[in-house]
Amino acid sequence: MIQRPLLDKIVRIPDGTKTGYDLESDKKLYFVAESGIVVVKGRRSRVDVSSMCSAPDVVDSALGVNYCH
Repeated sequence: MIQRPLLDKIVRIPDGTKTGYDLESDKKLYFVAESGIVVVKGRRSRVDVSSMCSAPDVVDSALGVNYCH
């Protein structure tokens, strides 16, 4: 059961996880905003995505993101 979450990309929520109901308990594991939203960070890859393709197909300089297919 998840209430008022902000989930990052590549987040795996185990079965039986309960967040957003006991904010003091949530603060031990996650960042909890003053508004009560629980922020669950995802795992980041240690591999730079740009190293996985020779040239990006799309470059979004506003977001600082390169996409490759």
